[in-house]
Parts: sequence; structure tokens; C-alpha cells
Amino acid sequence: MIEKYFDVGTVSFMSYPQLGDPDLSNQEFYEILKRIAVDPFFNLLEINPVEDAEKKEIIKKIIAESGMILGFGGQSLILKNQLNPNSLIEEERQKAVNKLIEGIDNAHDLGSGTFTFVSGKWEKEQVEEQVDQLVKTTVEVCKYAEKFKIHVQLEVFDFDFDKSILIGPAPRALEYSNKVRQQVSNFGLMVDLSHFPQTRETSEFVLSLLREHITHLHVGNVVLEEGAPGRGDLHPRFGYPKSVNHIPELCDFFVQVKKYGLYDETGKNKMRLSFEVQPMPGEDPDLLIENSKRIMKRAWALL
Repeated sequence: MIEKYFDVGTVSFMSYPQLGDPDLSNQEFYEILKRIAVDPFFNLLEINPVEDAEKKEIIKKIIAESGMILGFGGQSLILKNQLNPNSLIEEERQKAVNKLIEGIDNAHDLGSGTFTFVSGKWEKEQVEEQVDQLVKTTVEVCKYAEKFKIHVQLEVFDFDFDKSILIGPAPRALEYSNKVRQQVSNFGLMVDLSHFPQTRETSEFVLSLLREHITHLHVGNVVLEEGAPGRGDLHPRFGYPKSVNHIPELCDFFVQVKKYGLYDETGKNKMRLSFEVQPMPGEDPDLLIENSKRIMKRAWALL
């Protein structure tokens, strides 16, 4: 059972995009999250920023009563607000820092022990300077988060495909993380199988290179073909037409996870492992969750 070795979760706001609808009623919000919480396959619930006071209380209630672990995804704080934590313009960088600090407060208020964010857009010139700016931002955020005992993570994305942000290729992620960890201890990297094809890297390359820095794993799918439906960093279901990740790729991912010691074989110290899957138009989120669970269990069984 894969659940023995990992705290398995789903990125709720991807699986159920309606959670981000401000007009969604509190009852509907509760019922959606409850669907995840009553499923014994899941031990981890990943949520995005929530400002509504009543919805915050709903999340707290569900976590308290279900005994699940909460993870906070702050990626949207950067992406949706078009902020740049690695900007060479100090005023722009500081805007990103301020927004991320707000996110830490939100995560603490909800009771999350982790906070995840992403880097910003980059330019081909002065890459090292941009990495240093991102390091400066990250250290500031980590030091603020430290007082709440929150572990900060940066998710490694693509650098020239869709989001096109600084971190980025695995070697650059390693350089960046090394610099951050020289200054703070509450930091790690989140890597996502769906991003490996986007950076033209393999599971073995990424996991072998970043193994000492990885604190959270994501799995998902992607369509790379130009003009094909679902192309981009959209996280379609496994088996989606013209997509590139399915059971063989997920099985290889798990082979590398085992090879490079990214889980505790005793099951005592669990790595966090979530699937990030989003319904395409006309698709049913509940069915996609079951699809993802079947694919994950089958790939793990093949080990």
C-alpha cells in the first residue's frame, strides 16, 4: 500500500477548480473538501490562499475532525498577481516578499505546517543576479515563517514552455537551494513529474540531482504537442489524449524515488506525495480523482 510510505494528498484547488469561485456557497465548499477528507486514501489536503473567514473555519473544522495534514499552496500569490520574487528591481522584489509574508500569515491562521511558492519570470541576461535576488527573497520569507515553525518550499516549474520562470531547470534549482540552505534550515524543494517533460529532464536526472533538497513530491500529466487540446501546464488526467505521462512514466518515477532514498521503507517518516490533476472542459472532478488513485496504485504495485 502506497499510503504506508507517503502522506498521499491531492491539490484540492486543481482537482476542484470551483473551490476558487468567490460565489461558491459555504455548504458547497464544505461538501467538496469533505469528499477528500472522508477518503482513507488521503492523509494530506493541499489548499490555496483563503481569505473568507467562514471558509477558513470550514477548513479548520475538516482538518481537526478528519485528522488530516494541511499543506498551503501559495503559488497563485506570485502567478496570479504577476509578481516577481527574483526581480532585479528591488521595489518589485519587495512587493513579492510582502505578498508572500501575507501568505505565511494565511497558512499559519489555517494551521498549515508548510508553505509553497514559485519563482518569477526571468530574463536570459543576468541569471546569476536573478538567482541571488530569489535567494534573498526566500531567506526573508523563511526567517518570517520560522517563528510559526512553518517549512517553506519552492516548487520547481518550467523555464521556457508555459510558466517560463526562473526555477526552472534542475541544475539551477540545486544552485539556488544550496544558497538558501546555507542561511536557513526550514527550506526545501517540491518537484512535480508533470514538469519534467516540460524542462526536457527525466525523473532519474531530477531526483538524483535534487534528492537531498526535496521535501515534497507531486505527480501529474502534461500535453506537449503544439496545438493539441490541453497543451501547457494544465495538469490533465492520466490517459488524456496526446499527453506524455501514464503508468510507465509514473512507475519509472517511483523506481527513482526508491533508488534515491526519497521515502522511508519503514513507513515511520513519510514523504508528502500529491497528485495535481485538473479537469478539462466537460470532465467530472470526482472521476478524475478515482482515475489518479487507480493509476498511482497500479504504478506503485508494478515496483
